[in-house]
Amino acid sequence: MLLMLHTLMEHIDDTLDLMITRSSDDFIYDSFVSDLISDYIALISVVRAHKPPLLKKTISCRCFSAVDADELASNISRSPLVCNPASTIVGLLLQYKSAVTTALAPMKTKTRIEGPSSPWFSREIAAARCRKLE
Repeated sequence: MLLMLHTLMEHIDDTLDLMITRSSDDFIYDSFVSDLISDYIALISVVRAHKPPLLKKTISCRCFSAVDADELASNISRSPLVCNPASTIVGLLLQYKSAVTTALAPMKTKTRIEGPSSPWFSREIAAARCRKLE
């Protein structure tokens, strides 16, 4: 009665030992009592434990820090941005984008696999591991 009141479920009820889970949980597939081992019996459970699927994340970025200043100035001076500027803001933006970002800092795309988060693995632990390797 008390278990039902708190939406709990008992998996093995023939012994004094208990195995109790929430009624909504379904990770215990089967439970049973083993044969007598010495003075003890073992409670055995078959547990459903699935790893979550790994997620793929695609990241796109441009590396502006690697742009050479002289090459940037040369590209801008030869571009339609200077030679034949557009009459609208949007047109100027597109000319700038083609002269600077597309030519000097092409888009790089990386796909990485994200594993499950590890809240226990903090930046301090990562730094300590790096110091240990030095």
